[in-house]
Order: sequence, then structure tokens, then C-alpha cells
Amino acid sequence: VLTQPEIIEISFTEIQPAFCADPRGSVKTAVQGGTGSYTYTWSDLASNLLGSTDTLANLAAGIYNLLIEDENACRMTGTVAIQATDGPVVG
Repeated sequence: VLTQPEIIEISFTEIQPAFCADPRGSVKTAVQGGTGSYTYTWSDLASNLLGSTDTLANLAAGIYNLLIEDENACRMTGTVAIQATDGPVVG
């Protein structure tokens, strides 16, 4: 009996905002399904490669894409938004 592996599911966890123009944002991922280990490929909207682990840090506010690939070359993509927080009010 042949069985299909479960579909790859991406969850974005531990999302931290950027601080004004300071790139302090970060995001961690949890991946389930698929087969074996995963390859992580992070990019921005301009398709610049940003990272290859389950965590991406030092982010400015913006939209970031993640491509996950398992050992069978099955792929799943996800998108996460990093928000910017306002700085303190100086009066």
C-alpha cells in the first residue's frame, strides 16, 4: 500500500516587529508534514535571498516570503508581514 506524506504546513511563530526604521524584526517558523528534513529559503519582495534557516532576524518592516522544500522536493510557500512599531513620543 502506497501512502502520500501529509501536505507541508508552515506556521509563523514568535513574530517580533521592527522598531521604526531600526531592523529589529524577526520571525521563527514551525513546519509539519512532508518527508524528512526541510530546506528553508527566505526572500523579500524583490526576490533577494535573505536566509536559509527556520528563523529570520534583523528585519525591517515589510513582507517576506518563505519556500520550504522537503526531501522529496515537495514545496510549500508562505508569506509573513513584519510590522513596524512607533517610537516614543518626544515632546
